[in-house]
Amino acid sequence: MIGMLLAFFAGLSYSARDAFSKRALKNLDEYVTAWALRFFALPLIIVLLFSFEMPEVKPAFWWWLVIVTIIDIIIMVIFMKAVKISDLSLVIPILAFTPLFILIISPFWIHELPNIYGIIGIVLVVIGAYILNIKEKNKGWLFPLKALLINKGLRLMFFASFLMAITTIIDRVAIENSSPIFYLIFIHLLYVLMFLPIVLYRLKGKIKSTFIFKNIKLMLPVGLSSGFFLLFHMLAIPLTYVSYVSAIEKLSIIISVIFGYFIFKERNIKGRLTGAVIMVLGILFIILGR
Repeated sequence: MIGMLLAFFAGLSYSARDAFSKRALKNLDEYVTAWALRFFALPLIIVLLFSFEMPEVKPAFWWWLVIVTIIDIIIMVIFMKAVKISDLSLVIPILAFTPLFILIISPFWIHELPNIYGIIGIVLVVIGAYILNIKEKNKGWLFPLKALLINKGLRLMFFASFLMAITTIIDRVAIENSSPIFYLIFIHLLYVLMFLPIVLYRLKGKIKSTFIFKNIKLMLPVGLSSGFFLLFHMLAIPLTYVSYVSAIEKLSIIISVIFGYFIFKERNIKGRLTGAVIMVLGILFIILGR
Protein backbone atom coordinates (compact mmCIF):
# COMPACT_ATOMS: atom_id res chain seq x y z
CA MET A 1 0.00 0.00 0.00
CA ILE A 2 2.81 2.44 0.90
CA GLY A 3 4.59 1.58 -2.35
CA MET A 4 1.47 2.38 -4.39
CA LEU A 5 0.96 5.63 -2.49
CA LEU A 6 4.56 6.64 -3.23
CA ALA A 7 4.01 5.75 -6.89
CA PHE A 8 0.94 8.01 -6.94
CA PHE A 9 2.96 10.87 -5.44
CA ALA A 10 5.60 10.21 -8.11
CA GLY A 11 2.95 10.58 -10.82
CA LEU A 12 1.56 13.71 -9.15
CA SER A 13 5.07 15.20 -9.01
CA TYR A 14 5.56 14.41 -12.70
CA SER A 15 2.32 16.24 -13.57
CA ALA A 16 3.36 19.15 -11.35
CA ARG A 17 6.64 19.29 -13.29
CA ASP A 18 4.68 19.64 -16.54
CA ALA A 19 2.49 22.41 -15.11
CA PHE A 20 5.44 24.29 -13.60
CA SER A 21 7.28 23.98 -16.93
CA LYS A 22 4.30 25.44 -18.79
CA ARG A 23 4.18 28.36 -16.35
CA ALA A 24 7.94 28.99 -16.52
CA LEU A 25 7.96 28.91 -20.33
CA LYS A 26 5.76 32.00 -20.45
CA ASN A 27 8.82 34.02 -19.40
CA LEU A 28 11.80 31.73 -19.99
CA ASP A 29 13.63 30.21 -22.93
CA GLU A 30 12.94 26.49 -23.49
CA TYR A 31 16.68 25.72 -23.29
CA VAL A 32 16.97 27.39 -19.88
CA THR A 33 13.86 25.61 -18.59
CA ALA A 34 15.11 22.24 -19.87
CA TRP A 35 18.46 22.79 -18.13
CA ALA A 36 16.82 23.99 -14.89
CA LEU A 37 14.71 20.83 -14.78
CA ARG A 38 17.78 18.71 -14.02
CA PHE A 39 19.92 21.32 -12.23
CA PHE A 40 17.36 22.12 -9.52
CA ALA A 41 16.54 18.42 -9.15
CA LEU A 42 20.13 17.71 -8.05
CA PRO A 43 19.62 18.55 -4.32
CA LEU A 44 16.94 15.84 -4.09
CA ILE A 45 18.94 13.37 -6.19
CA ILE A 46 21.82 13.77 -3.71
CA VAL A 47 19.49 12.37 -1.00
CA LEU A 48 19.81 9.03 -2.80
CA LEU A 49 23.51 8.99 -1.87
CA PHE A 50 22.48 7.94 1.65
CA SER A 51 21.35 4.59 0.27
CA PHE A 52 24.14 4.41 -2.29
CA GLU A 53 26.58 1.55 -2.58
CA MET A 54 29.35 1.69 -5.16
CA PRO A 55 28.47 -0.87 -7.84
CA GLU A 56 30.71 -2.65 -10.30
CA VAL A 57 30.81 -0.22 -13.23
CA LYS A 58 31.62 -1.79 -16.58
CA PRO A 59 33.48 0.29 -19.23
CA ALA A 60 30.48 0.16 -21.58
CA PHE A 61 28.46 2.17 -19.04
CA TRP A 62 30.31 5.42 -19.75
CA TRP A 63 29.69 5.19 -23.50
CA TRP A 64 25.98 4.54 -23.00
CA LEU A 65 25.83 7.37 -20.43
CA VAL A 66 27.23 9.92 -22.90
CA ILE A 67 24.93 8.73 -25.71
CA VAL A 68 21.77 8.79 -23.59
CA THR A 69 22.66 12.21 -22.12
CA ILE A 70 23.01 13.75 -25.59
CA ILE A 71 19.66 12.29 -26.67
CA ASP A 72 18.11 13.37 -23.34
CA ILE A 73 19.12 16.99 -23.92
CA ILE A 74 17.51 16.90 -27.37
CA ILE A 75 14.36 15.33 -25.90
CA MET A 76 13.94 17.94 -23.19
CA VAL A 77 14.42 20.88 -25.56
CA ILE A 78 11.82 19.40 -27.95
CA PHE A 79 9.52 18.62 -25.00
CA MET A 80 9.73 22.19 -23.69
CA LYS A 81 9.12 23.65 -27.15
CA ALA A 82 5.98 21.51 -27.50
CA VAL A 83 4.70 22.50 -24.05
CA LYS A 84 5.47 26.17 -24.77
CA ILE A 85 3.51 26.42 -28.02
CA SER A 86 0.64 23.99 -27.34
CA ASP A 87 -1.95 23.18 -24.69
CA LEU A 88 -0.72 20.92 -21.90
CA SER A 89 -3.90 18.85 -22.19
CA LEU A 90 -3.19 18.23 -25.88
CA VAL A 91 0.52 17.39 -26.00
CA ILE A 92 1.19 15.52 -22.72
CA PRO A 93 -1.06 12.54 -23.63
CA ILE A 94 1.17 12.00 -26.70
CA LEU A 95 3.79 10.64 -24.28
CA ALA A 96 1.57 7.54 -24.16
CA PHE A 97 3.18 6.63 -27.49
CA THR A 98 6.51 5.96 -25.74
CA PRO A 99 5.55 2.46 -24.46
CA LEU A 100 4.09 1.76 -27.91
CA PHE A 101 7.37 2.71 -29.60
CA ILE A 102 9.29 0.58 -27.07
CA LEU A 103 7.08 -2.35 -28.01
CA ILE A 104 7.86 -1.80 -31.71
CA ILE A 105 11.62 -1.24 -31.23
CA SER A 106 12.23 -4.01 -28.67
CA PRO A 107 12.08 -6.97 -31.11
CA PHE A 108 14.91 -5.42 -33.13
CA TRP A 109 17.02 -4.22 -30.18
CA ILE A 110 16.53 -6.63 -27.27
CA HIS A 111 14.55 -9.37 -29.06
CA GLU A 112 11.32 -8.96 -27.07
CA LEU A 113 8.11 -9.65 -29.02
CA PRO A 114 4.72 -8.11 -28.11
CA ASN A 115 1.95 -10.47 -26.97
CA ILE A 116 -1.82 -10.07 -27.27
CA TYR A 117 -1.94 -7.58 -24.37
CA GLY A 118 0.68 -5.43 -26.08
CA ILE A 119 -1.26 -5.46 -29.36
CA ILE A 120 -4.48 -4.44 -27.55
CA GLY A 121 -2.49 -1.68 -25.85
CA ILE A 122 -1.24 -0.37 -29.21
CA VAL A 123 -4.79 -0.24 -30.59
CA LEU A 124 -6.06 1.61 -27.49
CA VAL A 125 -3.25 4.20 -27.65
CA VAL A 126 -4.06 4.92 -31.32
CA ILE A 127 -7.81 5.15 -30.57
CA GLY A 128 -7.05 7.49 -27.66
CA ALA A 129 -4.89 9.69 -29.90
CA TYR A 130 -7.79 9.87 -32.38
CA ILE A 131 -10.28 10.91 -29.69
CA LEU A 132 -7.75 13.44 -28.37
CA ASN A 133 -8.22 15.40 -31.61
CA ILE A 134 -11.83 14.35 -32.29
CA LYS A 135 -12.87 18.01 -32.71
CA GLU A 136 -10.83 18.04 -35.95
CA LYS A 137 -12.73 15.17 -37.62
CA ASN A 138 -14.80 17.67 -39.63
CA LYS A 139 -11.60 18.16 -41.70
CA GLY A 140 -11.65 14.47 -42.57
CA TRP A 141 -12.02 11.19 -40.68
CA LEU A 142 -8.27 10.62 -40.58
CA PHE A 143 -7.37 14.21 -39.69
CA PRO A 144 -7.31 13.60 -35.88
CA LEU A 145 -4.40 11.20 -36.51
CA LYS A 146 -2.84 13.33 -39.25
CA ALA A 147 -2.74 16.16 -36.69
CA LEU A 148 0.12 14.29 -35.00
CA LEU A 149 2.26 15.27 -37.99
CA ILE A 150 0.57 18.53 -39.03
CA ASN A 151 0.22 20.33 -35.67
CA LYS A 152 3.70 21.58 -34.68
CA GLY A 153 3.28 21.00 -30.93
CA LEU A 154 1.92 17.48 -31.47
CA ARG A 155 4.63 16.73 -34.03
CA LEU A 156 7.38 17.80 -31.62
CA MET A 157 5.95 15.76 -28.74
CA PHE A 158 5.43 12.75 -31.02
CA PHE A 159 9.12 12.90 -31.96
CA ALA A 160 10.12 13.39 -28.30
CA SER A 161 8.03 10.33 -27.43
CA PHE A 162 9.90 8.28 -30.03
CA LEU A 163 13.29 9.42 -28.70
CA MET A 164 12.14 8.61 -25.15
CA ALA A 165 11.51 5.04 -26.27
CA ILE A 166 15.11 4.81 -27.47
CA THR A 167 16.53 6.28 -24.25
CA THR A 168 14.34 3.96 -22.15
CA ILE A 169 15.96 0.96 -23.83
CA ILE A 170 19.44 2.50 -23.45
CA ASP A 171 18.64 3.26 -19.78
CA ARG A 172 18.11 -0.44 -19.26
CA VAL A 173 21.47 -1.31 -20.86
CA ALA A 174 23.30 1.40 -18.86
CA ILE A 175 21.76 0.22 -15.57
CA GLU A 176 22.79 -3.36 -16.35
CA ASN A 177 26.36 -2.05 -16.58
CA SER A 178 26.16 -0.17 -13.23
CA SER A 179 23.18 0.30 -10.86
CA PRO A 180 19.95 2.38 -10.90
CA ILE A 181 21.07 4.98 -8.33
CA PHE A 182 24.60 5.29 -9.76
CA TYR A 183 23.12 5.83 -13.21
CA LEU A 184 20.53 8.35 -11.97
CA ILE A 185 23.13 10.47 -10.18
CA PHE A 186 25.62 10.51 -13.04
CA ILE A 187 23.10 11.19 -15.81
CA HIS A 188 21.89 14.27 -13.91
CA LEU A 189 25.44 15.53 -13.36
CA LEU A 190 26.51 14.95 -16.97
CA TYR A 191 23.28 16.44 -18.35
CA VAL A 192 23.78 19.65 -16.35
CA LEU A 193 27.47 19.94 -17.32
CA MET A 194 27.04 19.12 -21.02
CA PHE A 195 23.96 21.32 -21.44
CA LEU A 196 25.31 24.39 -19.60
CA PRO A 197 27.64 25.66 -22.41
CA ILE A 198 24.74 25.40 -24.89
CA VAL A 199 22.46 27.39 -22.57
CA LEU A 200 25.12 30.06 -21.93
CA TYR A 201 25.85 30.40 -25.66
CA ARG A 202 22.16 30.76 -26.42
CA LEU A 203 21.72 33.43 -23.74
CA LYS A 204 24.87 35.36 -24.75
CA GLY A 205 24.42 38.85 -23.26
CA LYS A 206 21.24 37.94 -21.35
CA ILE A 207 22.78 35.71 -18.65
CA LYS A 208 22.42 38.21 -15.78
CA SER A 209 18.90 39.24 -16.76
CA THR A 210 17.86 35.57 -17.05
CA PHE A 211 19.20 34.31 -13.74
CA ILE A 212 17.48 36.91 -11.58
CA PHE A 213 15.45 36.00 -8.49
CA LYS A 214 12.11 36.38 -10.29
CA ASN A 215 13.11 33.82 -12.93
CA ILE A 216 14.82 31.47 -10.48
CA LYS A 217 11.47 31.30 -8.63
CA LEU A 218 10.01 29.94 -11.88
CA MET A 219 12.87 27.49 -12.49
CA LEU A 220 13.09 26.09 -8.96
CA PRO A 221 9.71 24.28 -8.84
CA VAL A 222 10.38 22.73 -12.27
CA GLY A 223 13.53 21.06 -10.96
CA LEU A 224 12.22 20.24 -7.49
CA SER A 225 9.06 18.55 -8.83
CA SER A 226 11.26 16.51 -11.18
CA GLY A 227 13.50 15.59 -8.25
CA PHE A 228 10.52 14.59 -6.09
CA PHE A 229 9.24 12.38 -8.91
CA LEU A 230 12.55 10.49 -9.03
CA LEU A 231 12.77 10.30 -5.24
CA PHE A 232 9.23 8.90 -4.85
CA HIS A 233 9.83 6.53 -7.76
CA MET A 234 13.04 5.11 -6.28
CA LEU A 235 11.37 4.75 -2.85
CA ALA A 236 8.34 2.98 -4.35
CA ILE A 237 10.29 0.41 -6.40
CA PRO A 238 11.45 -1.78 -3.45
CA LEU A 239 8.00 -1.74 -1.80
CA THR A 240 5.81 -3.18 -4.56
CA TYR A 241 5.88 -4.68 -8.06
CA VAL A 242 7.65 -2.50 -10.66
CA SER A 243 4.71 -2.96 -13.05
CA TYR A 244 2.36 -1.51 -10.40
CA VAL A 245 4.63 1.50 -9.90
CA SER A 246 4.84 2.09 -13.65
CA ALA A 247 1.07 1.76 -14.10
CA ILE A 248 0.19 4.15 -11.26
CA GLU A 249 2.75 6.72 -12.42
CA LYS A 250 1.14 6.79 -15.87
CA LEU A 251 -1.89 8.43 -14.25
CA SER A 252 0.25 11.58 -14.50
CA ILE A 253 -0.95 11.90 -18.11
CA ILE A 254 -4.56 12.24 -16.93
CA ILE A 255 -3.57 14.57 -14.08
CA SER A 256 -1.69 16.83 -16.54
CA VAL A 257 -4.81 17.10 -18.70
CA ILE A 258 -6.80 18.11 -15.60
CA PHE A 259 -4.10 20.66 -14.67
CA GLY A 260 -4.33 22.07 -18.20
CA TYR A 261 -8.05 22.68 -17.73
CA PHE A 262 -8.05 24.09 -14.20
CA ILE A 263 -4.74 25.98 -14.17
CA PHE A 264 -4.37 27.16 -17.78
CA LYS A 265 -8.10 27.25 -18.71
CA GLU A 266 -7.58 25.05 -21.77
CA ARG A 267 -10.59 24.09 -23.90
CA ASN A 268 -11.96 20.88 -25.48
CA ILE A 269 -11.30 19.11 -22.18
CA LYS A 270 -13.93 16.36 -22.62
CA GLY A 271 -12.40 14.90 -25.78
CA ARG A 272 -8.86 15.31 -24.49
CA LEU A 273 -9.61 13.75 -21.11
CA THR A 274 -11.45 10.83 -22.74
CA GLY A 275 -8.58 10.31 -25.18
CA ALA A 276 -6.01 10.50 -22.38
CA VAL A 277 -7.89 7.92 -20.28
CA ILE A 278 -8.05 5.49 -23.23
CA MET A 279 -4.34 6.03 -23.97
CA VAL A 280 -3.43 5.34 -20.33
CA LEU A 281 -5.59 2.21 -20.48
CA GLY A 282 -3.55 1.19 -23.53
CA ILE A 283 -0.33 1.72 -21.57
CA LEU A 284 -1.67 -0.51 -18.79
CA PHE A 285 -2.27 -3.30 -21.30
CA ILE A 286 1.27 -2.88 -22.64
CA ILE A 287 2.67 -3.03 -19.09
CA LEU A 288 0.50 -6.07 -18.36
CA GLY A 289 1.93 -7.79 -21.41
CA ARG A 290 5.54 -7.49 -20.28
